[in-house]
Amino acid sequence: MKPWSFTTRSRKWFASLRVRTQLLLVVNTVVGVATLGMLYLDYRASMDAAILSKQASLADEASAISEAINALSHHGSEAVQAYLDGVCTAMDTKTSPGHTVQAWQATGQYFASHTAHVHSESLSRIRGESASEPTLVRVSESASPVVASARATALRRALVLFVTSVVAAAIVNALLLRLISAPLEALSHRVRTFGETHTTVDLPEPTNAELATLTGELGTMMLDLVRREEDRAAQLARARRLQSRLMAGASSDPDIAIEYHPADQVAGDYVEVIELVGGDRLICLADVVGHGVPAAMGAAVIKALVVSLDASELSPAAVLKSLNSGVCRASLPEDFVTMIVVRVPALGGPITYASAGHETCYVLIAQGQLTELTSTGMILGIDPSAEFEDVELDLDAGDVLVLMSDGLSESVDRDGKLLGRQSIVRNLTRLRNRTPKSVAESVLSSARQHLDGRAAADDMTVVTVAVAVAKQPQGVC
Repeated sequence: MKPWSFTTRSRKWFASLRVRTQLLLVVNTVVGVATLGMLYLDYRASMDAAILSKQASLADEASAISEAINALSHHGSEAVQAYLDGVCTAMDTKTSPGHTVQAWQATGQYFASHTAHVHSESLSRIRGESASEPTLVRVSESASPVVASARATALRRALVLFVTSVVAAAIVNALLLRLISAPLEALSHRVRTFGETHTTVDLPEPTNAELATLTGELGTMMLDLVRREEDRAAQLARARRLQSRLMAGASSDPDIAIEYHPADQVAGDYVEVIELVGGDRLICLADVVGHGVPAAMGAAVIKALVVSLDASELSPAAVLKSLNSGVCRASLPEDFVTMIVVRVPALGGPITYASAGHETCYVLIAQGQLTELTSTGMILGIDPSAEFEDVELDLDAGDVLVLMSDGLSESVDRDGKLLGRQSIVRNLTRLRNRTPKSVAESVLSSARQHLDGRAAADDMTVVTVAVAVAKQPQGVC
C-alpha cells in the first residue's frame, strides 16, 4: 500500500466526521498522549530518584562503617568481623533485605558480613561505597523493596495526575461542545431548514466572534436568497401563464382528450390541435430535449414556428421539414426536438402522419389490437436537409389514436426500473371501447402508479383522438 494513499484515505475519513467528533477526537488524542507521556516521565523520575537516594544512603553507611573498622583494627580481625555481622543483622530487615558489607584494607585483609554469599555485583542490587584510606567498604542490598516503594509512590502520583487530566479534558470537551460544536450544529440545522423551506429562519445566538461573523454572513445570504426565490417564483408564474397560452387547452370536442403534466413548473412538451381550412385537423405533439425553463423556451420556439405555417396544403412530412429548418436556425447546437404530426380528415378517409424520431405512438383498434406509429424521419434540429415520410393509415369508426411523449415509458420506480413500452402496450390492449378521455387518463395513471409517489423525471403528455365515421356533406339527404 502506498503511504500517500493511506494518508489520503485518512484525510477523507477525518473530513467525513462531524465537527464535534473532529474536535473531540483531536483534543482527547492530544490530551491522552500528553498525559501518558507525563505519566511515563514521572514514573521514570520517581524510580531514578528513589534509587539515587538509596545509593547515597548506602554510601553514607559505607563511610561510617569504614571509620568504625579503622577504629577497631587494633582490636584484631575478630572484632572487625563481629562488628560487620552485627551491622548486617541489624540492617537485614524487610525494608533492607539481603544487606551485605564488604571491606578491604590496605594491609590486604578482607572482611565480609555473614550475608556476603549474595553476589553484590548483581544488577538487581543497589550499592554504595566509601573509598577513604586505608579501608574500602562496599555496602549493597536488594533493589526490590526500593523499586516497589518507588513504584507505589509513582502510581499514586500517576492516579492523581490521571484524574486531573480527565477532569481537565472533560472541562475542555464541555467548552468545545458548548462554544463551538453545538452552535455549529444548530446553525447547520437552521441552514438545512432554510434550504428545504426557502423561508427565513431565526439563526442561533453566536457564542464567539467567529461564529458571529459567520451567522451574520449567513443571515445576509438567506435574505438575498429569499428575495431571489421570490423573483424566480414570480418569473416562473409568468412563464406558466405564458406557456398555458401556448399550449392547447382542454378540448370541448369529446373526440379529443389532452393530458399534459410537466415534470417541472414549466415544461418542454408541446401540444397543438389546428383546425385547417376544409375541416381537417392537424394534431402536433413535440418533446423538446430536457425539461424546465430551457425546454419550455424550446417549446415556445416550436409554437412560433407552427403558427407561422400555412399548413392547409401541407402534408405532415412537409410540416416537419419546414419546422426542422426553423429549429436548426433558431436553436442551440445541443438542442433537438422529437415530434409527431397527424392529419385527421374531416370527411373520413385515411389519416396521415409523419414522425421526427418521436416516441412510438399507437392506434387502438376498436377490437383491441394496436397499430404502432413509428418514426419516419430524423429528430428535428440536427440536419437542416433532413427528409421525412408520410404514412397513411385506414382506420374505422371507434378506433382511437394515442399519442404520447417519452416521459411515460421512461418513468422510473423506486428500484430504478423503467415502466417501458411493453407495459404501456399491455395496458392499452385492455382499453377497448373506451372514450378518448378514459384512455388518456388510464395511460397516465399507469405511469403514476409505477412512479409510486416519486416525482417524474420528464414531462408526461398523452393526446387521444377518436376516429369518427365520415361526415355527410351538408344538403345531402
